Amino acid sequence: MKIINNTVLPLAFACTLVSNSVNAMDFDNLHQQLDIMSDIIKSTIKRQSNNQGPRLTRIDSHYLAGQGVVFNLNVSRVFYYGHNNNIPVMPVAPVAPRAPQGLEGEELFGENFEIVIEEAMEEAAIAIEIVNENMRFDVEEQRELREQERELAYELRDLARAERDLNYEKLHLDNDEKAENQKELGELEERKAAIEQAKLNAQKRADEHQRKIEKIQADKAKQQQAYYTKLETTVSEVLCNYGGGLKALPDSEYISMIIKGAGATVEGRIKDKVLVFNKLDVKNCVLERITAPTLLGKANGYQF
Repeated sequence: MKIINNTVLPLAFACTLVSNSVNAMDFDNLHQQLDIMSDIIKSTIKRQSNNQGPRLTRIDSHYLAGQGVVFNLNVSRVFYYGHNNNIPVMPVAPVAPRAPQGLEGEELFGENFEIVIEEAMEEAAIAIEIVNENMRFDVEEQRELREQERELAYELRDLARAERDLNYEKLHLDNDEKAENQKELGELEERKAAIEQAKLNAQKRADEHQRKIEKIQADKAKQQQAYYTKLETTVSEVLCNYGGGLKALPDSEYISMIIKGAGATVEGRIKDKVLVFNKLDVKNCVLERITAPTLLGKANGYQF
């Protein structure tokens, strides 16, 4: 019984301290500070982004008692490469927003849900515009290659049939007729060679088209990675400049940034990038005791 008491009593005491600490917090004030910080992060990132790559679409924030605040950064994966590139990149269709659980009546059309709808519809409009303007070349290119391949196949089939007929006729011809027959067979061989060359040219054209697509995809991946790297840098700079605004957050807790889709793709699932900053490190950066790069280096970063 003595062992049990020695184990349970400290645990109960710790739980009491946590409970008292949570009860003493001003959640309304912290919520307001999170909203302000979210606006600062979003506006700063927006100023540093361009219209041809990924962009931040939404930030959600939460508080976990005893752990800290969490910011979810949602990034659009739509890319636009312009009309002169001639190679489209199919955007990922945005997921239709769902109504939050427990909302009925007028609450269903509240301000927050309207923002979600507007952002989703805006991203969908961009995706549709890209498809309409840039996919046209790819569709025409693929259609033309398929038609050419089909026509060449038909012509080769006709030539094969004509060659069989001429070889059969050769068995029943005299010497003069055989000479004409052989001439026609020679012409067929020349046409077959020309068709085979045309097939090789078509395949070369298709291969070149595929290489262009692969290059665009590689450029897209690099642009994504550069954007996410810049995003991490920007987040650390914002915390250094404005992290002091999170005064309601206890110094013993953490500030976590979850960048959606910024991780690697594993078995078809795109991981998120998580950055966990210590509140004390953020305060030191605000007080210019450490720099933003140092703050980022001290963060616990991982993919999940």
